[in-house]
Amino acid sequence: MAIEKFYEVLPTEGQVVEHLVILSHGYGADGKDLLALAEQWGPSLPTTAFISVEAPEACDQMPFGRQWYSLRHWSLEAMYEGADSVREMFQSFVKEQIGRFNLSLSDVVLVGFSQGTMVSLHAGLRFDEKIGGILGFSGLLPGAQKIADELVSKPDVCLVHGQDDEVVSAQFSAEAAHYLTEAGVEVAFTIVPNLGHGIDSTGLMIGKTFLEKCFQ
Repeated sequence: MAIEKFYEVLPTEGQVVEHLVILSHGYGADGKDLLALAEQWGPSLPTTAFISVEAPEACDQMPFGRQWYSLRHWSLEAMYEGADSVREMFQSFVKEQIGRFNLSLSDVVLVGFSQGTMVSLHAGLRFDEKIGGILGFSGLLPGAQKIADELVSKPDVCLVHGQDDEVVSAQFSAEAAHYLTEAGVEVAFTIVPNLGHGIDSTGLMIGKTFLEKCFQ
């Protein structure tokens, strides 16, 4: 299994790519789902390329969309096993993309939504070199309680979650922030009032600020 499809928004002609954002969508969406983030953040990051990845599997509980791994069995252990099953594939894809642009892992920020956050956190904390950062919306950290024993590198992490999320409880991001901080990772965590399972203007602003900090 491999990542075969992605969409990209590159800097304007003449601009050299100096940084890379890898966007990973949620369960049941597709590679185009997070492209709007590139439109929002791109103008203030003129030398950044945005790569929006399409998950490798057809969604097994919907007649449309893609999945990083099955969610037929919703348990924390299943989340961990699923994220781990695609970790090497995801890491290989990221390394291929930095090779395209002659960058290093420190020039990369992973951005995920929901299941894409799970994959981004699981893979991003296990690169053999420190990446530029991880920005996760409305997700969770698979195997949060054992991250201190499995952590390979410590990139800065930013987590944003809607207080009224009806799909993935905001408590999961709070738990992720707690265990990552205990493991020595610098974490910024925001709960957005009156927000469900999504990204609003507050999240967009937090994300923009985080990317600018990572790439400064």
